[in-house]
Amino acid sequence: MTPKQINILWQTLIVTVVLSLAGVVFWQFVTNQFPFSSLLALRAEDTKLAALLLRSQGRILYILFLFSWLVEIMIVFPFLYAGKRFLEKKYNITLPLQK
Repeated sequence: MTPKQINILWQTLIVTVVLSLAGVVFWQFVTNQFPFSSLLALRAEDTKLAALLLRSQGRILYILFLFSWLVEIMIVFPFLYAGKRFLEKKYNITLPLQK
């Protein structure tokens, strides 16, 4: 891969990570489930409510994390495939994952 392609790959990875973190913050803002709301619930008498809040936040963050990795794989895979084809043409070799 050329340095320009590597630079584009790094920029894509950075943008994907930043967007996934922004998505987590936005989702918590929309659903009013900031981390401090769980801490406030822990101070309340009802510990079942606190446990429920913590579990729901964990599920949401886990789903968003998996979704961000899925999007990242969908963005990065074409670059990896293009790099594989470039190496095959330049060095006249056959790499795995052929059709």
